[in-house]
Amino acid sequence: MRTARAEIALPTPQTRADGLNTLAEVTERLLSQVNYVRHIVVSCGGLVRKDGTVEKSLYTPFSGVNLASFFQDQFKIGALVRNDAHLQFLGLPVGRGTFVLLTWGTGIGGAFGHNGWPAEGHSNFAGEFGHSLKGSSTKCCACGSRGCLDLTASGRALDANLGQNWYDRLTDMNVAERLKQVGCELASVQTLLGRLFDPRCLCLTGRIFGIAQVRMALNNRPAGDWPRYRSIFCLDSWALIRRGAIRLVDSAEGIL
Repeated sequence: MRTARAEIALPTPQTRADGLNTLAEVTERLLSQVNYVRHIVVSCGGLVRKDGTVEKSLYTPFSGVNLASFFQDQFKIGALVRNDAHLQFLGLPVGRGTFVLLTWGTGIGGAFGHNGWPAEGHSNFAGEFGHSLKGSSTKCCACGSRGCLDLTASGRALDANLGQNWYDRLTDMNVAERLKQVGCELASVQTLLGRLFDPRCLCLTGRIFGIAQVRMALNNRPAGDWPRYRSIFCLDSWALIRRGAIRLVDSAEGIL
């Protein structure tokens, strides 16, 4: 299977129309690189239904849009649309057993499943850890809940609190102290997910897990902590999405 990749520097779309235009532009560039396309795989943060409808997405303008229909109408190509964390889970280098994935980026998400396949839930919304687990904030979240982990430990929260260039100032005292606090919050989440799912392995993806303060907090588990599981750091989210997309297409060939 041949894959194509296009990296295009474009401003973050603020409206639904801008977002769809950006998708169309990126897709046209990708299609120009290959002669034949079987399917397009699209990952999107938020609540994504099996038919490709984005029920709600806090950090993209695609809430209420059926992305599968968009690609079919615009390019006459079948599209497989999945939550981004579910797609990353499909790309994990895992074997048999129960696995949990915690993803960090603009928001915090995740997935869990058995034998390499993510649990989808009744509406395909399973794994929204950033909006089901609590952080140190008591503020209302855009999801409708209060005190979500996403409000304090996500990339969006760190940008708002420390400035968008915080990743270039890791030795700054304020940045280092805030990252230490985030590391402690994520360590508590790690323990909670371990006790909730009793996984064979807990996988963490996102560049924050490569930061010393955060990794130290995650690795500093008490000797008597339970259950015992292995934590692995998969920092390259895009590599997981690519592997997951290939696997998803292969599994869907007999369905579509």
